[in-house]
Amino acid sequence: MATDERTTLESLKSAVRRFSQERDWEPFHHPKDLGIALACEVGELLDHVRYRTPEQVAAHLSDPRVRREFAHELADCLWVLLRLADVTGIDLSEALHEKLALADAKYPVDQARGRPDKYTAYRSPTAEQAAGRSSASGGGPHGGDDGGGGKSPLGFAEKPKPPTAARDGENASGG
Repeated sequence: MATDERTTLESLKSAVRRFSQERDWEPFHHPKDLGIALACEVGELLDHVRYRTPEQVAAHLSDPRVRREFAHELADCLWVLLRLADVTGIDLSEALHEKLALADAKYPVDQARGRPDKYTAYRSPTAEQAAGRSSASGGGPHGGDDGGGGKSPLGFAEKPKPPTAARDGENASGG
């Protein structure tokens, strides 16, 4: 039986790749479509926990049938994530280790332990703030400049908002 302790990410990627190739699904596995599929699978996973307290979630997952369903939803998420990494040539182990190192620098243990704050709460004031300029209109998703060039706290790039007709100087018909 396969277990986390004995299975490599590469062997999982290979199994998912082989499954997809055998069914000629590769033409449908573009990063955009796989990203959408991942979001859908995460939504299905969240159905098990939405609107429940932590205690209710624990009780819900204590039912063996529900736990198996939850495990299958997690596996669906992993499946699509592995396929997305494979299609884009991302080494997940390398990416995660790099991200852990970056997070370690952003969230020092002595400052972050037991706190859910965004990493900017642990930083000393920047030169901009010290000069009296507010960064409340900066690029971060929580207001202020997150120093990440328009990225969320987990480092995902924020999608730019499409231009509106008012900003483009065009009317709704494009003229």
